[in-house]
Amino acid sequence: MGKKLNFTILFLIFTGLFFPSCDKKNTEDDSVNVNYKIYLDNENRFIKIIEGSEITTTYQYTDSTIKITGSISRHTYFINDQSLADSCLVEEYHFGGWHSPIMRYYKYYKDGYMEFNGEEGYWYKYAEGNRTEATQDSSLSEFDRREYYYTYTCLPNTIDLESFMGPFMGKLNTNLISKLTYNVGNKLKDANVEFSYILDSKNYVKKRTEIFTAIGMPTTKTIRNYQYIFLNK
Repeated sequence: MGKKLNFTILFLIFTGLFFPSCDKKNTEDDSVNVNYKIYLDNENRFIKIIEGSEITTTYQYTDSTIKITGSISRHTYFINDQSLADSCLVEEYHFGGWHSPIMRYYKYYKDGYMEFNGEEGYWYKYAEGNRTEATQDSSLSEFDRREYYYTYTCLPNTIDLESFMGPFMGKLNTNLISKLTYNVGNKLKDANVEFSYILDSKNYVKKRTEIFTAIGMPTTKTIRNYQYIFLNK
């Protein structure tokens, strides 16, 4: 999958699983534009995502697994009786095939929200239906350990645009994020990303603007545009 647009990536402009590079264009106001074409089935599940003109991620569903395949990695999630992924087989694509398999594991709170992401070593906290904190496991190097803190708008969160996953990885946030503050060990402190949105008539995000600020770093503006294609089974 190229890069996974999880919180670590998306907000640093920034790392992961499903999307490697993307079709980005600088506009006159020096912002970066990123375009996504999102295919959804009639259960609101991701079927395919095209980022720019090249990057494609595909999703295959069975009763017990969800396989997500991108250009450089493949994730096979194993679904338990609560319809949650409790483990995942991660593989990398190189030398013409899939290699380097490794298992990752996840934990959930009783209410269905993810508690621990074993793929990246994050522990999560929630309040009022939204994730408020993501902190990496203390066993990781203090120099590189990441911490994220979130605040939210009153706008509804319809699908998972942060990681392009779904509720099989725990309940989705109730609302769209308004601000993210994060630290990266001793290297970056109190960096911020502020978000604004344009929604369509069904509350899907059509456009998201992200403004990144940090002491000693240039301010950057990223505009993400989303097009949705709804597929019938």
